[in-house]
Amino acid sequence: MKRTFTPLAILLLFLSTLVPGKSQDIHFSQFYHAFPIVNPALTGIFNGDMRFSGNYRSQWSAVPVDYQTFNLFFDIKALSKRIDSRNFAGFGIMLDYDRAGDSQLSLASLGLNGSYTLGLTERMLLTGGVSLVGSQRRYDFNELEFISTTNSQGQQVVEAPTFNEDFNRTSFFFFDINAGLNLRLQRSWRTKIDLGVAAYHLNTPEQRFDEDDNIKVDRRFAVTALGSLKLTEKFDLKLHGLGQFQGKYDELVGQLMGKLYLNQEFAKELALSLGIAYRFANNNFGNSRGDAFYPALQLDYRTLTVGLSYDINAFDFNIATDNRGGPEISVIYIIRKVKPLNQFKNCPIY
Repeated sequence: MKRTFTPLAILLLFLSTLVPGKSQDIHFSQFYHAFPIVNPALTGIFNGDMRFSGNYRSQWSAVPVDYQTFNLFFDIKALSKRIDSRNFAGFGIMLDYDRAGDSQLSLASLGLNGSYTLGLTERMLLTGGVSLVGSQRRYDFNELEFISTTNSQGQQVVEAPTFNEDFNRTSFFFFDINAGLNLRLQRSWRTKIDLGVAAYHLNTPEQRFDEDDNIKVDRRFAVTALGSLKLTEKFDLKLHGLGQFQGKYDELVGQLMGKLYLNQEFAKELALSLGIAYRFANNNFGNSRGDAFYPALQLDYRTLTVGLSYDINAFDFNIATDNRGGPEISVIYIIRKVKPLNQFKNCPIY
């Protein structure tokens, strides 16, 4: 081996191989743009026919165990052929990838989403959604570094540490079933709120590198509130809330954002949003702590949305990270098909 096994790398590898079932799922600060991560019932809930979205997050680059996470999602809305119907289905496909640490511990997931929306009234829609996800978790033992020392003759010697664990299995595959509900209350395309609940890992799949272990991943429950309120002709107030609960880990996030319309002319719509958010978490050991606060910037141009945020650590780990949690970027692009006037049908989702 050509590298050194740092104490931090040994600790991370030990935790990842012995207690993978207690790890948390991937998450994004801009959770309101990471639809499949917080609720599969948000599939198809947008103003348009097709939607492409992507999220990328780089976390803790100042320390040797940085995280790289991205999510890609495509969903499409299938409107009912009945002109008087407010009901429709949504279908989506997603790809997740997360990698961390010296061992390149990674999680790659491919999932299929489906949803169905009932138009209870003109201003109230109820959506149920499910997602089926296949994932592979792996690490690369060859990327780990061993400790090198110098002997009495001045020669460098690589010492391989002794482990009681079996590292022959470096990857495994598991299957997930997730489900959620979302209630949309809307007055207009600028005044609306989505209230959702979701449950992930309903089948509590096994996660283990050791064949002798029988560790199951904890179910994750998510509660979301995503609202927008029109205050003036050129200004909206946006509120985003998220609560996640998985085993001994709890996460609460709140965000306040203002949206200013710079241009509202047809085909030239342009808006700028600025906001601030705070995330509070309980860690695996049940200790309460503030996690991070982060400013967020969002630019909307017609059917294109670009969001930027930057985490600033607000707990003791900021000594190692120098308060730098990490940047995050999100991109959403919506396609709206142009239909002949005699077949035009207003979409119930704004």
